[in-house]
Amino acid sequence: MMQETNDLHLEEGTEPLVSGGPGRRPFVLKIAAGVLAVGAVIALVVIALNASGKSELSVQSEGQSSKTHSVRDAGSAAGKAVGAGSGSMPAVARPPVLPGREKRQGLANIEVANGVKKDGCYIVKLRRGAGRHAADLLEQGAGGHSKKMFRHVFDGFAKCGISAAALENLRSNPVVAYVQEDAEIRLNAATWGIDRLDQINLPLSGTYNTGSNTGSGVDAYVIDTGIRSTHTEFGGRVQAGVTTVGGTTDDCHGHGTHVAGTVGGNTYGVARGVFLFPVRVLDCSGSGSDSSVIAGIDWVTQRIRSNPSRLAVINLSLGGGASAALDEALRTAIAAGGVAAVAAGN
Repeated sequence: MMQETNDLHLEEGTEPLVSGGPGRRPFVLKIAAGVLAVGAVIALVVIALNASGKSELSVQSEGQSSKTHSVRDAGSAAGKAVGAGSGSMPAVARPPVLPGREKRQGLANIEVANGVKKDGCYIVKLRRGAGRHAADLLEQGAGGHSKKMFRHVFDGFAKCGISAAALENLRSNPVVAYVQEDAEIRLNAATWGIDRLDQINLPLSGTYNTGSNTGSGVDAYVIDTGIRSTHTEFGGRVQAGVTTVGGTTDDCHGHGTHVAGTVGGNTYGVARGVFLFPVRVLDCSGSGSDSSVIAGIDWVTQRIRSNPSRLAVINLSLGGGASAALDEALRTAIAAGGVAAVAAGN
């Protein structure tokens, strides 16, 4: 770390620092001798390390036995931080500082779920620059089950069944930014129609006229319970999507199809020419988790980046407690070019 240096100097009119000599000279000579001595020690250490050809540094403090720390080279700062191997939590001997970040002191925070917590389930968010390889190694060593990997909104993963010991290992790893308790996400039922959208003044006309603004050329990502793609209201505009809760993207609940109908149905849709993408993050009972929604947003973000010429709208008609990881994922999707509409508690 670069530190500011202060020039040593005497102000005019001050007394000599050392008596019996010509003002500054004895003091300056002492400083020069000290600098030369320190430089010589550093040079000897560097020569010794280079001559040995080893990546080990012996550190001994007063009253303690000598400890040797092995520094692994995985080709990047993140690689050095997590080490190598699989099946157990990667050991970290001398953690480096990732680019642009100061080293974290102590354990990573556990962000408490604001909603209904999913016991034993956690979202692990790595620090910027850690990389996918670091996330893979940490996920493998964490144990547990029901994993979800996050690749595009941030580097990290979610898992259930993580033991207390594995959780502490994750928190102590320098590439982990924070660990967040996973929480349940539930539906918010919609109650508004579309009649008011095309007019300013009351009374309502009972009609909806969009003119040529049909939403053609726009991709609408419905993050919900899936979409019934065979429904006649969609006219074949439902595209291949993704599910993060198992099964298929077909809607076994009904809410996602209802939302998709409001977004782009032929009769009651706001934009009747959009392509509809089912992003199924809630199960047949209408329940999911922060991690299942983040995984859905992760997929959406990757697709937006892969199709920069297409306009993208992201709809989340669902709700839950505050989530730093979910907020960050959605901010990343927006930065990639998506326009997000999130239920505000209707």
